[in-house]
Amino acid sequence: PSPDGKWIASIDQDQELWLLEIESGKSRRLRFSPGWNLGLPSWSPDSRWLAYTMPAANQLQRIHLAPVDGGEEIVLTGDRFDSSDPCWSPDGNWLYFLSRRNFDSLVRSPWGSRAPDPYFPEQTGLYALALRENLRFPFAPDDELQPAAEEESDDDEEAAELKVEIDAEGIRERLYELPLPYGNYAGLRLAGSRLFWLSRATGRAMPRDLMMLGIGNAD
Repeated sequence: PSPDGKWIASIDQDQELWLLEIESGKSRRLRFSPGWNLGLPSWSPDSRWLAYTMPAANQLQRIHLAPVDGGEEIVLTGDRFDSSDPCWSPDGNWLYFLSRRNFDSLVRSPWGSRAPDPYFPEQTGLYALALRENLRFPFAPDDELQPAAEEESDDDEEAAELKVEIDAEGIRERLYELPLPYGNYAGLRLAGSRLFWLSRATGRAMPRDLMMLGIGNAD
């Protein structure tokens, strides 16, 4: 369901993304994925955008933005790395996601009669895309030009007037990596000012731990 309670987004067994308007009961198809692996959608806080993942021609997952009004989609990430689990900041300025971009093999040499193929554990990092220009990365340290920000209000009236704006031009260049080590991560979610995800140690049948990171700098 959308935050404003007017829409329901769903994915069916044919890998089609559908949008249902609750009041009228009418549905329309937003997207079909010929490569399968259509990812679960994530609503923008103003209920005007859906972020979801879909494989490119080379089967690597990319993050798309689909406007509810039927306008042109925006492809946020390229096809060189797998990206997944998009989630929106409450103010609609940032999109956080997971991406597999670290390729440090545990196999240090290909030589020997029993040498395995390269093995890449802990590939995944946490990333953020600035959806508008001239935004300051929330994890950047305070300095003399940018003092500590005042605590934001949770006023319901302000939330109701929120309108997410997307500056599509150059959006892939506004990518930031969160200050965390790479790992085996999955299931990224955002609640308020905190990010939550699952982390698994490298090895067979290892348990998963629930991790949390507050959005903001250490200062």
